[in-house]
This record gives sequence, structure tokens and C-alpha cells, in this order.
Amino acid sequence: MSGSLLGPEISIAVGQMLTEQVGLGFELQGGAGFGADWSSAGGGLGVLGVFYPFRALPLGIRASSGFNVTSLLRNDSELESSEDPSGILGARFAAGLFWELDLTPSSRGSGGVGLRFGLDGHVLLGDDIVLGGVTGGLAMVWYFGLPKSRQRLPRG
Repeated sequence: MSGSLLGPEISIAVGQMLTEQVGLGFELQGGAGFGADWSSAGGGLGVLGVFYPFRALPLGIRASSGFNVTSLLRNDSELESSEDPSGILGARFAAGLFWELDLTPSSRGSGGVGLRFGLDGHVLLGDDIVLGGVTGGLAMVWYFGLPKSRQRLPRG
């Protein structure tokens, strides 16, 4: 199997900022892809980490790892073969950059809403097949309890 698949992806993440620059959480994601010869659909669950390297900029780095289940189907059933992959259960790794726009900067003490523009690369490792891709998108971010519920770690 080779070629490109285009389609939507959706993810829901929940987590906690541990410091002003580091956060951890869980991410549930799913999506579908459609190409000239193949179609796919799948989803998974992973652990997500977020890092803001510069305190003065809303630029962030995100990375996640977990498992994913993906089905693969030929678009033309007459071309199907017994050797075609039908699906993948494997490890999923992703990393990317994002820029976050805070829409409620005056409510930092109790929470707020933001928009996150991001670009991620990801790879899914199965037994017989490896899938890779790039995802670009826009996310709505809702946060609460900052900064009072953030962990206060000693500076080293």
C-alpha cells in the first residue's frame, strides 16, 4: 500500500499544567482518510505532554504516545487481494508545534478560552505496515484554575 489519504481528525485532550511551562494529560483521537485507492478510519488513546519553551511567547511543543486501531479498505472491491492489510493495531507517536491565542487574558485566575493553531507529525507502527502523516488544524482550548491549581516545584 502506498499513497496519500486526506481526511478529518478530531481529538479530545484533558490534562494538568504541572508548572508554567510543562503539562501532562491524556488524548483521545479519531479520524478518517480517503485516497484514490484506499480508505481508512481509526482512533486511539495516548499520553500527551505539552511544553512552552519561551515564557514570553505562546509557542508550544506537544508530544504524545499511545495505541491506535486503524482499518484499511480498498475503494475498488474488484482489486481486493488476500494479502491486502485489513487493519492495524499498533503504537502511535506524534509530535508537533502550536501557537496559542488567549481569547480571555483578563480571566487568568479562574480560567479562560483560547484558540490553538497547530501542525503535528505522527506515525503508527503496526506488525506489517507503518503509517505516517501530517495533521494541521485549529483547536478550541478551555482551561480553568490557573494559576492557583498548578504545582509549585522548587527551582533547581
